[in-house]
Amino acid sequence: MLRFSRMTPSPSRWAWELLGWISLGLGFMGIPLPLLPTTPFILLSIYAFSKSRPSMRHWILHHHLIGPPVKRWQEKRGISSSTRFSALGSILFSFSISIWLLRSQTLAVLFLAAVGLFLLILVLRLPIVESESHL
Repeated sequence: MLRFSRMTPSPSRWAWELLGWISLGLGFMGIPLPLLPTTPFILLSIYAFSKSRPSMRHWILHHHLIGPPVKRWQEKRGISSSTRFSALGSILFSFSISIWLLRSQTLAVLFLAAVGLFLLILVLRLPIVESESHL
């Protein structure tokens, strides 16, 4: 059983905790939204919670959905092939719909196409690290 020491309240602890909650919320919003990167926000929330609320850091790292990818990134700086496939699919799907809906707005279409292409290249450049049984 894990035991966490109680941290004394201070303005900096509350600031770190607020940053942790905001970044965790943005990270969860980034799961369905293509322009919000999930992993950096989750990693930021882990860092912030390590300075303010260790129990939340522990919860994130041991969460059944977000824990394994975060641990994989922290330990090996890579993503699984299924994560890459999902990311590429969601980028293509969401940007295609957005471009189609805004097809009469030339500047918006060009901007979305450029951002989508950038994200596709970024995801394709991330190293593939297959999961192991202990992750």
